[in-house]
Amino acid sequence: MPRAEKGSAMTDGSALRRRAGWWRAIYACAALTIAMTAHHGAAQSTKSLEQIENDEKLKRAIEPINDAESKLHAMLRRREVDCARAIGFAPFCDCVMKDLPIAWNFSEYVMITTRSKDENGYTTMGKDLQRAYDNVAPIRDRCVKAINVKH
Repeated sequence: MPRAEKGSAMTDGSALRRRAGWWRAIYACAALTIAMTAHHGAAQSTKSLEQIENDEKLKRAIEPINDAESKLHAMLRRREVDCARAIGFAPFCDCVMKDLPIAWNFSEYVMITTRSKDENGYTTMGKDLQRAYDNVAPIRDRCVKAINVKH
């Protein structure tokens, strides 16, 4: 596999989305704190230099998280579009994409399901990536079975 080891134990999209939700909650609390501080300062005629600097620091801290979240959503959307183009059957793509480990894009999903572990360099992968790899075939099998039961 041409993919480098990810540093995270997080291997599925839903877990990453949950983590993004936690970040949003943390930033909402920080924004509330700043808003409360700003409201207190509103009794004064202007914001203090310290408040302005704190506002700027918060904006700079939130920006990379927003960028990462945008990239995550774009990557997840790209996987869905690629699956739809290749498979053309939304129920199957929805099923697979729901649980496909975030470590893999759709092309890598195809490589994992059509090549051997040796061909994909399984032994050179770190343990987290191997666990993500090992989850792919059972996800595919579960989705195929679910689709066959419905149709």
